[in-house]
Formats: sequence, structure tokens, C-alpha cells
Amino acid sequence: MMAFSVTILSLCLIILTGSIIALCFHRLRLKAKWAASASASGFIASLLLLGLSFDREDQQACTFGYLMKETEWKRSKEEEDEARQRAEIARTEEAEAQRQANLAKTEAAEARRRVEVAKTEEGEARRRAEVARTEEAEAQRQAEVARTNAAEARRRFEATKMEEAEARRQAAVARAEEIEARQHAEEAKTAAEAATRKPAPPIVIRGGRKSTQ
Repeated sequence: MMAFSVTILSLCLIILTGSIIALCFHRLRLKAKWAASASASGFIASLLLLGLSFDREDQQACTFGYLMKETEWKRSKEEEDEARQRAEIARTEEAEAQRQANLAKTEAAEARRRVEVAKTEEGEARRRAEVARTEEAEAQRQAEVARTNAAEARRRFEATKMEEAEARRQAAVARAEEIEARQHAEEAKTAAEAATRKPAPPIVIRGGRKSTQ
């Protein structure tokens, strides 16, 4: 619309200029008057149309500017909302990362505690193994001592049995000797009694006979 008004305005301005120049000529003065009047009217109408065009452009510019501002406000609002959402997501992710970091720290502390407990249990197991080996060595030593004592006891028992057998043999020999001695004593006694019962042989004395009592 503005371009059409500018075109008509330019055309009317050209006609008006030509009409003013034609007024200088007596032969063209009548036609120049009508052309000048028409071009002046067209020039005024063109100015009015141009003004209306400017007003319409201003209105459109205002409307478009309002729309642009509203669009920009909506866009800024959406961007602000999106930024808030991103900030919320970032805070949520940061909180989650912090929670996971704390969880990792807790798990690491628990792992270290388990390692310490495992080391303590391993040390206790080694100590118990050492105690068990010591007890086993002591048991083996005591078993060796017990076997040695048992062998010594058997040896002593055998020696005691041999001594007992020797004592029995010597007792038997002593009894046999005692019995033999008794027999000799009985024989001696018997012989003595027999000798006592025999009459005494006469003792011959020269010059006479003397009897023995």
C-alpha cells in the first residue's frame, strides 16, 4: 500500500511540475490548469494515502512488535522454565551424585573394616595354628615320653619278672637245700640215736676188767 501511494505521489508530482511549466505557455494554459488541478488533487490524495499507509504500518508495526514482544516473552518464559527445569535436574543429579559419593565412601569404609577384620581373623588363625602346632609338638613329645616310659616300664616289668623268677628259683633251691639239710639232720639224728642205743664196747684194762657205763 505504501509503495502504491509513493508511486501515485511521484506521478502526481511529475504531472504537477509539468503543468506548472505548461502554464508559462498561452496555448497550453487551459489544459495545464486542469492537469495542475488534477495533479494537485492526486498529490493531496497521495499524501493522504501515504499518511494512512504510515498509520497502518505503524499499527502493523505496533501489532507486530506486540506480537514479537509477546512471542519473545513467551520464548523467554519457556527458556526460563527450561532453565529452571535444567537447574532442578542439575540439582537432582548433583544430589544423586553426592548420595552416590557418600554411598561409595560408606562402602569403602565398610570394605576397609572388612579388610581389617579379615586381617585380624587371619592373624588369629595364624596364632591358633601356631598354638596348634606347638600343642601337636608337645603332644608328640609327650607321646614319645609316654612310649619311652612304657618301654622302660615294660623293661622294668620284664626285669621284675626275671628277678621274681630268679627269686622263686632261689627259693626253690633254698627249700630243696633246706629239705636236704633236714634230711641230713634227720639222718644225723637217727644215726645219733642209733649210736646211743648200741652198747658200749668193753674197755680192757690190764690187770682186771672194767665195765663202761
